[in-house]
Amino acid sequence: MQRVSSKSHGIKVVLDRLEYNFGVLTPPDRPHCFAYHISIWNEGGETVSIRGRKWVVKEITGEITAVEGDGVVGEFPTLMPGQQFSYNSHHMIRASRAFVQGSYLGVTEKGIPVILCGGPGPVDRQLADAYDLNFFAPYRFARAAAHCLCRQGRGAQLLFNIGK
Repeated sequence: MQRVSSKSHGIKVVLDRLEYNFGVLTPPDRPHCFAYHISIWNEGGETVSIRGRKWVVKEITGEITAVEGDGVVGEFPTLMPGQQFSYNSHHMIRASRAFVQGSYLGVTEKGIPVILCGGPGPVDRQLADAYDLNFFAPYRFARAAAHCLCRQGRGAQLLFNIGK
């Protein structure tokens, strides 16, 4: 999968990996779980501290969920020039597809705010592609196979190894 990134004031945020977590125990009202792996790089000349983040998830049903808070996964990374911070987290959603937009708020040692926004375009396609690969493709195959088996009038089982 191609990486998606945004950059401001020498700080670059990269979506390293996005996965649909099939088989993860989720609440019944939010059965779809996506894990994302992100790296934040300081390619600039100043030290920057990441103070907060906000994710807006818009499901195809129109439901919008905003997830925001201080720091990043409970930490407040301070990145000197050349350093990076990597983390992973997840979103659980109701609908089968969603569009995600994220932003980070940082501050330089001089007190200059740094705001990074990830546009919905490339992230949407990656989210949809990951979901299609990890969920819809096996689902379509299983439906076609079940239809074929039903037409043959025989009993059978379909077994999948979904692990990567």
